[in-house]
Amino acid sequence: MAQILVDTSVWIEFYHPRGSAEVKQALIKALDLHEVVVTGGDYC
Repeated sequence: MAQILVDTSVWIEFYHPRGSAEVKQALIKALDLHEVVVTGGDYC
């Protein structure tokens, strides 16, 4: 399984109403495959 740390610019594009459909689809796929990781914090 890949581990993807998503750049802030990708999140901005994802949530923008007129953001790139290609970026949105790629991020949705990564989220569905549980490949997105985050940094920092103690998450339980």
